[in-house]
Amino acid sequence: MNLKLFTKILNSFPIVGFGQQPDEWQAFLEFASSYFQSRGIARPIVVEIGVWTGHQKAFYEQLLNAEYISMDMAGTPDIKGNSQDPGTLAALMSKLNGRKINLLFIDGCHTYEGVKSDYQMYGPLTEHIIVVHDVASVIEPRDKEPIDVMRFWKELLAQNQNDLMMTIQKHNVKQFYGRQMGIGVIVKGGA
Repeated sequence: MNLKLFTKILNSFPIVGFGQQPDEWQAFLEFASSYFQSRGIARPIVVEIGVWTGHQKAFYEQLLNAEYISMDMAGTPDIKGNSQDPGTLAALMSKLNGRKINLLFIDGCHTYEGVKSDYQMYGPLTEHIIVVHDVASVIEPRDKEPIDVMRFWKELLAQNQNDLMMTIQKHNVKQFYGRQMGIGVIVKGGA
């Protein structure tokens, strides 16, 4: 991966509106870039559920040469709607036109039911990598939703015996949005 380009993109917007811990994000993109390159996937299809400010798009398109499809209920995503709505799933399937997702990044609804629904609805459309964001959130009573994501990730770790699973996490970074984040990566079928 081109680290100079990564840094240039990262420095092109205020970090506070990014929504990713920069070191975790860099490690994840380095992994994804190497993964796709080693398998000869020159233009992966990346679907991101929950785009917040939309800054991730530049990383996917410029560093991974990805065809990027965004889904969210707000802003100007490629597909606007609730990811748990069957109509939103149908819109994505129409856009995919029979193709598989190479990388699914789940960062939408952070309730237990929401993240589980996104995983169950869109995971079967994914051929290679599924990512769940906020899997290492620090437990804080005022911020329950990221804890729900952490709970779902722990269940996946305990139940999934077919896929390679790893957590990319920078430890002890409570100063970043007041909590840790963590990126849970599932490589379908193993390495």
